[in-house]
Amino acid sequence: MNSPTLKTLLLGIASLLLPVLGGCASSNDGSAPGGGSASLHGDLRPSPQPPLGVIRLDYPYPPILGDVDYQQSFAFPIEYEIIDGLTFEECQEGVLNDELKTKMKAAIARLEAKNVVGIAGDCGFMMFYQSFLREQTDLPVFMSSLIFSPVILPMLNPDDRIAILTANSVNLKPAMPKIFAGLGLEDQLDRFLVVGCQDVPGFEALANGTKVDRDLVGPGIEALAMKTVKDHPEVKVFIYECTELGAYGNRVRASTGRPVFDAVTLLNFFHSSIADNSRLSY
Repeated sequence: MNSPTLKTLLLGIASLLLPVLGGCASSNDGSAPGGGSASLHGDLRPSPQPPLGVIRLDYPYPPILGDVDYQQSFAFPIEYEIIDGLTFEECQEGVLNDELKTKMKAAIARLEAKNVVGIAGDCGFMMFYQSFLREQTDLPVFMSSLIFSPVILPMLNPDDRIAILTANSVNLKPAMPKIFAGLGLEDQLDRFLVVGCQDVPGFEALANGTKVDRDLVGPGIEALAMKTVKDHPEVKVFIYECTELGAYGNRVRASTGRPVFDAVTLLNFFHSSIADNSRLSY
């Protein structure tokens, strides 16, 4: 292969990788934009702590620590974009009309312009939109902690189950077949136990759009998880479908001894795959 052809090929590969890696292409003389020389461990590398994007419902409420919408829940930058007009109720039903499609595409484009390296959602029911949103971008898309399910199941014995904690089991249970068909798990629904938090004292604040009292709600979530394990000892793992439940992950881990996967651990999981590992040298 002659050198001009090789050079063209390498530039083509770089142009494909850059939207994912967040780097910047070097100029023909080998220098990076802004000066300096580009190298494998230099200017072509992504930021050591690149930002993730979160698509939000058009649902204003005051988030708390542990909620995916609370920036300080993460040790890395988060960029937020709202899908105008997408209500909590519509999301729970998986509404996807032409107007919402246009607005979702616009929100994705705005996040891409902010150089995020992956895109998540702020409601577990956004799993309904996983396929559509994934088609709108070359970035990885992970709209709900339910996406952990196909990864967790092979870790467990065949008789073990996963408990899914949700803000409202009345709404999630009917949606399970459609959501889990999208995960390729439609024939394994019996491996999951849906547990609603709607009767936990104080948790109704989330549905009302008011600030949740963490000190009030925490003991109720913990008690619910402990009862779940007592009544269903086959439950070995918790997945928090509701993105606000991350505030109570530590309590349930400590009291039940079970792993807890939630929206915060989902974003941490992905971010750890692309951010620098501070314990390693190059």
